[in-house]
Formats: sequence, C-alpha cells, structure tokens
Amino acid sequence: MDRQQTLLTTAVNASAFGIVITDPSQAGNPIVFANRAFSQTTGYSEAECIGRNCRFLQGPGTDRGAIRQLSEGVRARRPIRVVLRNYRKDGSPFWNDVAISPVFDDAGALLAYISVQHDVTDHIAAEEAVRTSEARLRDFVDLSAGWFWERGADLRFTYVSPALAEACGHPGPAFIGRMEPEIDAQAFPDWAQLESHLREGRQPIRDFAFRIRAVDGRVHEARLDARPVYRDDGKLGGFRGWLAPSGVAPPDQPQRTASDLDMTSLSSRDMAVIGRLGAGIAHDINNLLTILHGNLQLLSLEEAVQAVPDVEDLIDCALSASREGACLARTLSMFGAHHRLSLAPVDVNALLTDLLGTIRLTLSTAVAIDLDLDPLAPRAVTDAAHLEAAIINLVNNARDAMPDGGHLTITTWLGNSPAGSGGVQTGRRQPDRPQGDCYVGIAVTDTGIGMTKDVLQRATTPLFTLKAEGKGAGLGLAMVDRFATASNGRLALDSAPDRGTTATLLLPAAPPA
Repeated sequence: MDRQQTLLTTAVNASAFGIVITDPSQAGNPIVFANRAFSQTTGYSEAECIGRNCRFLQGPGTDRGAIRQLSEGVRARRPIRVVLRNYRKDGSPFWNDVAISPVFDDAGALLAYISVQHDVTDHIAAEEAVRTSEARLRDFVDLSAGWFWERGADLRFTYVSPALAEACGHPGPAFIGRMEPEIDAQAFPDWAQLESHLREGRQPIRDFAFRIRAVDGRVHEARLDARPVYRDDGKLGGFRGWLAPSGVAPPDQPQRTASDLDMTSLSSRDMAVIGRLGAGIAHDINNLLTILHGNLQLLSLEEAVQAVPDVEDLIDCALSASREGACLARTLSMFGAHHRLSLAPVDVNALLTDLLGTIRLTLSTAVAIDLDLDPLAPRAVTDAAHLEAAIINLVNNARDAMPDGGHLTITTWLGNSPAGSGGVQTGRRQPDRPQGDCYVGIAVTDTGIGMTKDVLQRATTPLFTLKAEGKGAGLGLAMVDRFATASNGRLALDSAPDRGTTATLLLPAAPPA
C-alpha cells in the first residue's frame, strides 16, 4: 500500500497541471495537498497552501460571477469548471482554468474535492489578439472603398460593406436577409447566372462580369469574385466576395465580358490590398513575438533555469516557435510593396535537418515523416528565413490534407528545372533527377486527399482556399509561389484526388566554392 501511495504521489507531482485536494470535513474546506505544478504556477510552496481555502488566490480582478459559480458547485457537491483571473504570490495576475470534482466513498459520503488547475493566460491573450485582429480587419473593410459582401447558404445577404450600399443608394440594413430581385425588381439577368453558378458549382468564381442598378438609375459595371465558405462540420455556410467597379454606364448599355476588363490593373489592385493588409498584420504579429521572445530570453538566464526543473527544453521549444512565427510574419510582409530578399548561399540539407523538430511539432502524431536528403545537393541561393517559412507553409498544407494521418516525405536533389515548371505542374509525381547543376530541388510530398485539376490550377491564387472558415486565408501557397519567384526559382505542384500532393521548390544552385 505504501508503494502505491508513493507511486500516486509521484505521478500527481509529475503532472503539468496544478492539482489541489481539499477536505470538506474541516471548517472552511482547506487545502490538504498541493502538487509541485500548483506551486510553480502560483509561487506558493505546499506548506504555504496547506490549511488555507483556495480563495487566497483571488484578488481585485477576479470575476464575482465566476466565484459564485464555484461556490454554488461546491455547495451542490457537483463538478464545476470555470476560467477566472487569479493572482500569484508576487501579485501578478494569471488566467486559471479550474475544474473541481467531488470525491465520494462507496456509501456516498463526501470525502474530498479534487481541483485541477491550468494556467491559460497565453491562450486567453492569443484569443484576444485574434478578436482584435478580426475587429481591425472589419474596420478596414468598412472604411475601404471596396465593395465587399457576404451571403448565407440561401444566397440572402448577411453583410454588405458601406461602400457597396452607398453605390447602390440603399442603406446597409436594406440588403440583410434579401436577394437582388427583392431589392431591385428589375435586376439584370446577371443575378440569375450568378445564382446558378453558386448553387450548382459551389466553386470559387473569379472575374464574373456583373451589373448593379442603383436607385438613381445608374448602372455600375463590376468584376465579381466569390468563394464558398464551409462550416467546421463540412456543410456549406454561405459565400463571400467582392465587386471591383470598372465604370458607370446608362441602363441600356450592353454587358461587358470579363475579357473586356483591364485585368492587369485589377490584379495589381488585388495585390495592393493584400499587401497593405498583410503588412499591417505582420507588424502586429511581430510586436507580440518581440514581447514573447524577450521574456523567454529573460527566463533562460541561469538563475531562472536553475529554479525550474527541465525548463531549458521548454524555453528552447518556445524560442524556436517564436523564431518560426517571426519567419511567417516576414513572409506575410512579402505581399507589401517590392519586398527584397536577402539572397545568399544556404545549405538546404542543414536547414531542413535543423527545422525537423519544429516540423514534428506542427504535425499530429498520426503523421509519419521522412527526410530523404541528397548529400550531393549543393547550397541554394535564397533567403534562409523565408525558405524556412515556405517549408512550414508547405508542411501545414500537407498536414491539413491528411486529417486522419498519413506520411510526409521531404526530399532534396540536384538537377535541372523540369519542363513546364514555371508555375503549376500536373505531370510527374516527382521530377526525375537529370544531369546538370542548375537547381536545388526541395519536394514536400504527402499522402493526403489531393486536389482536382481545377483546384490545382488555382492553388497559388491569393485568397483562394477550400478550407473551412477560420482554417486558412488562402495565402500559404501564394506566399510560397511569390517567394520562389523572388528567389529566381519556381514552385511546381503535382496532385490528383486521393493520390496526395507533391509541392516542389526549385531554387538556383550556388556556384561551387
């Protein structure tokens, strides 16, 4: 029995979660046990906790409603879970995810309460950062001159930007819950064609010539882009899109086709919008990462490392993640105006070997990974930081294509650029290794769901994505493609449904030293 007790105590102390046991048979339901993780989180030693009620962690910022929920759960002798602000011994606040469960004996008598506590401060801060970013993007849309809109699965409007409402001469609320014919009884046939495309194809639409009749009779010609939005359960949630106005015409002027539009200027406009948003978001991410990186460096000082067992590995992992986040932010900023890479010879094999730990953290345990690195592959002329970000982007795409697990292989080789690799390639599974020393090839191959030919052709288009809402912005492959071009290289994609995908980066090889 003593051995079992020792094993139980050792296991509880080894837990990464704070664990506290209280005794309701004593006045005030005091703490009778607190594990090591609880002490590390709160700053209080076990001796300082024993005999006290958990209320000593509360402070001026603790939500009264959360306290009331805890008290009611304890009185009712039922499990309760809340997230509330607590305070450490040094007075610093932290967000505490608390789950309390009563323990009964075989006769139904209450023996104790077990409380499992977890510091979720970083998670709460990340959620707040996301909410702030979403609010900022919404403000950008509302303040911009762009004509943005959103529809439900029934094609009724759920949102129109102020600029679109103003161009039509209707107040914004007049659109909500309605379709074009309900707003304009003489809506152009363009609406019926669009409705058919959306309902039947449920595929992204680009460059669709569209006309809108305003209240004053003016006809706005525009180019319409739209894409379906899917919920987490895979069901269609609706559509989002925007209209790029190309002119104002009298009501009887015939409709112009997409080929009549100035696609060059429209494409530049698209990239300018993405560039401004990307640069702004990258700036905010860098601000957060700077704080994170600085605090981690302070924690890595000798006195901090000595205070917490195994803290060095945790700090190294977090520092690596913050560096990768900075790489991703720099890659996002490439959509700004004429971003320049710092091109230099890079040992691709060494870079991938060093990056393997981060890649493993990115993938689920159900995904096996292999590195097949050609020892004869020379250094590539590229930007090391942006190459790391590009690899992480390709790995993330591969992970999302294998939700139930699979196999990921990263291969390098020396060879010529395969024929037709100026953009998307749909031929060979992986380019053969020809004679020559023009390019260093890096292939990321997954065994996932693959892509259809139509999806493959649009895969590198900015903002194009088939992922569920909140799962991706459609910039990953577009950023990798832009990076490859800026490195004087190419990105090639080879995929088919149920055959997986191979994404190949071809980068110029550095001349022999």
